[in-house]
Amino acid sequence: MDIARNWMARALLFSPFLLPLLMRLRSPFYFHEALWSVPLAFLYLYCVTPMLDHIGGRHRANMAVVQQPWIFRGAEYDMLPRLLAIQILFLKAFTVYAIVSMPLEGVALIGTAVITGQFLGAYGIIIAHELLHRRSRYDKALAEALMLTVLYPHWCIEHPMGHHRHVGTWKDPATARYGESLYRFMLRCAPGELIWACRNERERLQTRGFGWWSPQNRIFRYLAEIVALIAALYLIAGGPGVIALFVHAATAIFALQIIHYVQHYGIERKEIAPGVYEPMTIRHSWDSPFRYSNLVFLNLGRHGDHHDVPSRSFQALRLFSKGQAPELPWGLATAFVVALIPPLWFRVMNPRVLELRKWSETPLPSKYSKMSLTNTTDPDLLLAGLKKSHERGELKITVLEVEPKTKRELILSRWESLSAFLLVPVIVLAFGADLVWRRPWGLIYLTAAFVVVLAARFVLARTGSNSAALRPALASVYAWELLWRGGKVELRAGPGDANACLSPDGDWQRFARLRLERARPTDTDTEEDAHGKLAHNA
Repeated sequence: MDIARNWMARALLFSPFLLPLLMRLRSPFYFHEALWSVPLAFLYLYCVTPMLDHIGGRHRANMAVVQQPWIFRGAEYDMLPRLLAIQILFLKAFTVYAIVSMPLEGVALIGTAVITGQFLGAYGIIIAHELLHRRSRYDKALAEALMLTVLYPHWCIEHPMGHHRHVGTWKDPATARYGESLYRFMLRCAPGELIWACRNERERLQTRGFGWWSPQNRIFRYLAEIVALIAALYLIAGGPGVIALFVHAATAIFALQIIHYVQHYGIERKEIAPGVYEPMTIRHSWDSPFRYSNLVFLNLGRHGDHHDVPSRSFQALRLFSKGQAPELPWGLATAFVVALIPPLWFRVMNPRVLELRKWSETPLPSKYSKMSLTNTTDPDLLLAGLKKSHERGELKITVLEVEPKTKRELILSRWESLSAFLLVPVIVLAFGADLVWRRPWGLIYLTAAFVVVLAARFVLARTGSNSAALRPALASVYAWELLWRGGKVELRAGPGDANACLSPDGDWQRFARLRLERARPTDTDTEEDAHGKLAHNA
């Protein structure tokens, strides 16, 4: 029974990440039966994803590796990026076949290249990013193959060796400066990444005793691969194939620069000595907690934890509270759209950057980001212990008072979690409608669902009681901390407990940890039973 339950838990936690694989990531209109299909594809990309973000809502819970050790080493998570990489490479080859067999010319050719650059090229870079940070040579080779198809393989050098080392400093071309528009940033970043890749490669060769003209120089290998790819395309598809390749690559690189811009805009690391900068922390990237974007983009929105520990796999990346790590006010897809309009971007983001710089004057309020994934003092694990004890009646949690704004945010987060179950049926119905009627009825249906879900959540979030705020607070550390600081909550292990913990001044983590230590597992106890005894002997 326990084995079956564990496997069911594995399947339920992994299955949402199958969304990009099941949607096949193919451009919905390869063959351009009508010119309106091109703008419609962009409408899907820039409107549908933000709507699905708001239907799915925010998701801040972190996976507790201590309770589910298979999360970090699960074979399914290892294989998913590889399958996606192979799928994308296949679909790109299929696009070449379409160019030759149709044949495509003029607007149809350019439209196909632009759409595949957005749907396959840009997403391929996201998959390459995940594979590039792995140790396996096979994974790194797949990452290089994906980057080669967008004529940007030098990014495989610059990103891990340049960006991750110098992010938040003037040395990093991929960090957008305060007040710098997206378009000025692109003109600086694209050539800057190539220059830094060459510099990093020269340093690598020097440390190994090789000169710049050595056969070990990866820049020369990448250049040879690019020439070979262009020649092969010319032989297979002629001039149209080469033109499509350049347009496809330019579109994908454009999307990559938007990602760089959005995730590091205005970020600065202090120079504590000449040429020496403060250590990198979770404060040096913008996070985004929206569920759909993170499922489709493999937790790309949990970027602070990625920069803190670059080797951490996508499924184990964590989100932190707003007081610890900065957050974008939207999902990633929405942020990409807003970034295209500099005045709007500056209006929303500049005040947040200035507020973030005030944070930098104080130390981080928690060392949570540096904790091992198997550390038993992990706040997520402690909160899970509190929740189990509360469910078993061994711990009384009383919500005495909640600030109205906090209450609405907590209750809204609960309805966001519940409406997340609508994601799959909404996607199926929307794409099914397009497939059947070959018109944008799916977009109309999705817009209606979006309005209904947001209106329902808006009403429900304003009609809940103070006690209703407790359930969502116990779902994640972020929400619990929000309740703890935005109201009065009492933790009491029993009617005779003189050591009750009262918010906002009480240390709930210490309270939970002390009782966890008292609830040592016996020979017959499982680890879950030990958490259930969290406050039994208070």
